[in-house]
Amino acid sequence: MPAEIRVPQMGESVTEATILRYMKAVGDTVASGEAIAELETDKVNVEVPADSAGVIQSFAHAEGDTVAVGDVLAVISDAAAVPAPVASVEVPPAPKNGEAMARNGGAPLFAPAASPLARTLAEEAKLDLSQVKGTGPAGRITKDDVTSYLGLGSTLVMMGLRYDSDAGRALAQKISEVMRDTSYLTSIDLAKEKGAFPLFDSSKYLAGVFAKRLPKTI
Repeated sequence: MPAEIRVPQMGESVTEATILRYMKAVGDTVASGEAIAELETDKVNVEVPADSAGVIQSFAHAEGDTVAVGDVLAVISDAAAVPAPVASVEVPPAPKNGEAMARNGGAPLFAPAASPLARTLAEEAKLDLSQVKGTGPAGRITKDDVTSYLGLGSTLVMMGLRYDSDAGRALAQKISEVMRDTSYLTSIDLAKEKGAFPLFDSSKYLAGVFAKRLPKTI
């Protein structure tokens, strides 16, 4: 008999959450107690387990959707049952805020899509989310995107520079380039010591776009 997996209680003041990701796909077998989804609230991230073993038959919402406590997340059928066909959910590509800003004299036309926890962290750090690249569904900005950005942003703050200033961007780019180049030089030293990876095709890699951005010394 099919069983429904619902959004659990996540605290007295938490009434809704964002589906950060599904950890299973339709047709996958799941054990009782095994996590099938990760939800994000403005306070914590929560993994939702299956109440019983079976096969994922369908999902009621797409990644990135906002759901309330008690909403159905997924339906699990008996392990012997054949999952019903499920129409794929097409997620439209995220608008490019940079292009919109160019058409609006440099001012953003819309707020970038972000999870509640990502917005909370950004507000506390006084961070403009338009400066952050989202890695979630349809380009949605996640908590990890903000914390990764703030690792570099905190360095800028300590040096008295703003995230969104020309000087701040220039220094951030320089720091990123130094980190990138140092990583490559370390890999080169390791290859000299241990020998090149036997399946590595250097000619193909060096002809690629990314390699052409590296300094000639590397």
